[in-house]
Amino acid sequence: MTYDEVVEAVDTIRATGKAIEQIPAREIRTAVGDRGSLKTLLKHRDRYKEKLEEPEPEQYVTDDDIARVRTIVNEVVARHIATDREKTEIEVVEGARADQGTRGKDYRPRGRRS
Repeated sequence: MTYDEVVEAVDTIRATGKAIEQIPAREIRTAVGDRGSLKTLLKHRDRYKEKLEEPEPEQYVTDDDIARVRTIVNEVVARHIATDREKTEIEVVEGARADQGTRGKDYRPRGRRS
């Protein structure tokens, strides 16, 4: 007996006006052609009931919420990129200053001859 078969049977019975918790295993068993153990039928029914009771994700998170989160994430990423660029620029400038300090006054770049 598969979960999907039980779901189909339960939905058929629910269409008659019965609440899912009022549907006994024997009624489900009859609806699926007298197949399956009562324990398995109840297990699938209860699993389906839990699934029906789960709120849909959109009840928690709206499109506006997603847009706000996206904006915040983009701002954070932009700040990190800007900070990394600043650090890189500082390192380049400090490296250039250090190079000038170690070369001395008579330093001439390679390839230039006077």
